[in-house]
Amino acid sequence: MPYCLACGTKTDFEVTDCPSCGEAISQRIDLPADDAPATESDSVDDLTVAGEETGETATDASEVGTEPDGPSPFSDMLAVAFAITYPVRGGYSPVVIGGVLQFFATVFLFPALLTAGYAFRLAGAAARGQTERPALDNYGQLLADGLKTLLVSGLYGVVLLVGGLVAAVASVVNEPVGLAVGILVVPISLYPVPASLAVYAATDDAQAAFSRRYTGRLCASRAYLQTWLLMVACLVVISIVGALSVITIVGPFVVQAWGVYALGALWGSHYRSAVAAGTVPPASDDPVP
Repeated sequence: MPYCLACGTKTDFEVTDCPSCGEAISQRIDLPADDAPATESDSVDDLTVAGEETGETATDASEVGTEPDGPSPFSDMLAVAFAITYPVRGGYSPVVIGGVLQFFATVFLFPALLTAGYAFRLAGAAARGQTERPALDNYGQLLADGLKTLLVSGLYGVVLLVGGLVAAVASVVNEPVGLAVGILVVPISLYPVPASLAVYAATDDAQAAFSRRYTGRLCASRAYLQTWLLMVACLVVISIVGALSVITIVGPFVVQAWGVYALGALWGSHYRSAVAAGTVPPASDDPVP
């Protein structure tokens, strides 16, 4: 609103005579700063200042999205290609850190649990249809997830141990029977391990990891057998590449870490494909940060 230059009276016209003093108003005068209406840029500045004062930014980072149900977002990629590339989406820092952890894992158990924990988180993220890989920064959570993998593997290890003892005792009585028991115990103990780990990572439920509804149905599918055999082939390739990279000194440790991460991503994507096929229920829709 313009002001009269002579007496300061407000008027609604750009060019007119002042109703108070009669002087002609031929120029618009801006409102004082305190009375001026806030503009959009002013509002943005105020938000920025407020954010700085409270330690927050005006624009929050977008939340990581998941697609736990429906068609798999990874269906357009080969399983092996996805498994190799998923751990390094956004950068190679996970495999570099993983290589360092694997180096120290030759002496201590703790770093190996961190590596296994990140593979567990990769499996959980892939099972949720999360296109962005989880961050490798919360080492307390990585340790907890590593202990989860140790728990599942340990329980199946107990089954293998007990079965081995039974086979040994049976061999004393009847050698062919003992041999048959020993042959059966190995696949029975090892075959469901990846399924239980994938289910545990997808649902964060230890009971579901050993349930018929989840692990049982997953193991009974033909696709699971194919992925299991693919995992065996990948283990062979990882061993060969690791042996060849020994001349680089650090190569084997990086290959080990990348291989563990890739297997986690492989089984996570398999779970997501099983959801799309209607074999198992969807994973949790909570993203893996």
